[in-house]
Amino acid sequence: MSALTAPARIGRLGLYAFLIATALFFAIPLLVVISTSLKSLDEIRGFSIFVPPSSPHFAAWWKAWYAACTGLNCGGVHVGFWNSVRILIPSVTMSVLAGALNGYALSHWRVPGADLILLALLLGAFIPYQVILYPMVKITSTIGIYSSLPGIIAVHILFGLPVMTLLFRNFYSGLPNELVKAARVDGAGFWRIFASVMLPLSVNILIVATILQTTGIWNDYLLGLIFAGRENQPMTVQLNAIATTSTGEIEYNVNMAAALLTALPPLLVYFASGRFFVRGITAGAVKGLAMTSVVVRGLSKSYGPVEALRGIDMVVEPGDFAVLLGPSGCGKSSLLNAIAGLDDIDAGSVEIGGVEVTQHEPSERGIAMVFQSYALYPTMTVRRNLSFGLRVRSVPKTEIQRRVA
Repeated sequence: MSALTAPARIGRLGLYAFLIATALFFAIPLLVVISTSLKSLDEIRGFSIFVPPSSPHFAAWWKAWYAACTGLNCGGVHVGFWNSVRILIPSVTMSVLAGALNGYALSHWRVPGADLILLALLLGAFIPYQVILYPMVKITSTIGIYSSLPGIIAVHILFGLPVMTLLFRNFYSGLPNELVKAARVDGAGFWRIFASVMLPLSVNILIVATILQTTGIWNDYLLGLIFAGRENQPMTVQLNAIATTSTGEIEYNVNMAAALLTALPPLLVYFASGRFFVRGITAGAVKGLAMTSVVVRGLSKSYGPVEALRGIDMVVEPGDFAVLLGPSGCGKSSLLNAIAGLDDIDAGSVEIGGVEVTQHEPSERGIAMVFQSYALYPTMTVRRNLSFGLRVRSVPKTEIQRRVA
């Protein structure tokens, strides 16, 4: 493929410069917080906040974790950390699994009143939870779980359920319904299909949902303050108490260290699994050529001395359904691979959705390809595909081995 033109190179350099400048602008507060947490109080009082620490040390971090004071209690934020963990794990696990189950049921099963349920979930997802705090306090108080660990867990699950259900429904709607039909033919019921077919296909979206719920629940302050109770206050509530305490001297380095310690867990979760976030959040968003326009101009491709494509021109308008017909070896797969960016081209250009993508990587083109119309379960081996119906019917392993040689 030809190299980028001079205007394109200038535009790309300008884009990178803008992105770097924007990143630095938003990173300045974080750099100040980190720098302040590594200084002594004398150094904080005597120099500008933008001056880096002369002798960095983690004494403020240790004090924030073990000995920071909230009034007369000087136990640090580590108590709140373990409270947050006890709240986080069951809240995230149950809200994600419940959302996945609801999304699966609403997308692949005939649920009576499904449209009304979706409308209610949509409304629930966008109503500010501050509006219904008082009714929630009355309800949890009436059933006896107010100001308790089960109470705050139940509240987080309920508030996370609308978004989780909509997220999973969107994902599962993009999976072929033939998978569910094939599993039902094999004898699998609602729960077996969910556990053996749907969940193994949901790794990326499960990671997305986990990141979203982890970030939201860990960073929550208001719900933890109202529903958790004094003995179960999460880390964010203790951080606020440390930063606003009026007892003794204000230790800015300890406050900054406590803030960083509180923010660190969700950041680590995101950095550890962030590459799956983009994959999962865009899963199901693109359904093929019928969703957008595709324009191919003068496309040529050779494999050594063999000319597979010569001067191909093609226009697929939005909403069109394009079918490539021809004998084996005529270039159908080569053309699709060129459009998807899986193969380099020798000449010509490709536009998708009005954007020239000839130089783009396949992952940047916003399309999807199905290489073969599969009737197999993608997460299973051929042997496990063949034996799935037998395993659903609880056939003994020896009999399965005999039938599936």
